[in-house]
Amino acid sequence: MATQTGIDAVVKLGDVTVLDLATWSISDSKAPITGATFGSTITKVHGMGMREISGSVSGYLNTSDSTGQILIEAAYIAGTPLTDFRLYINDTEYYSGTAVYISNYNTEATAEDAVIPVSFDFSVSDNWTRA
Repeated sequence: MATQTGIDAVVKLGDVTVLDLATWSISDSKAPITGATFGSTITKVHGMGMREISGSVSGYLNTSDSTGQILIEAAYIAGTPLTDFRLYINDTEYYSGTAVYISNYNTEATAEDAVIPVSFDFSVSDNWTRA
């Protein structure tokens, strides 16, 4: 894969682009499985545990985006997963998950004449891949 720039980063639910989201990040980690071996009190790494995938998305609140931002907020409120959540790297490559839960949802408005930022964090329960 060639070096990428963030200019093509897009958030989609299935094939539908979520409007006005401008930034995303992913954390993909595994914790080591450790334990003392027989006859030793030294902790050894015996392998790696399960993947823990989480991330965040931010942009600007769009309350008329009924096929995007409204569905994300509704999934957060109901505690239900997003089943075709995609974070695009470019026009054809993306990360996706089939059980993505929104763990918090934030908006903040000021008295100034400015757009309202929105952000949310997510955790992945199943099938996180890069296509």
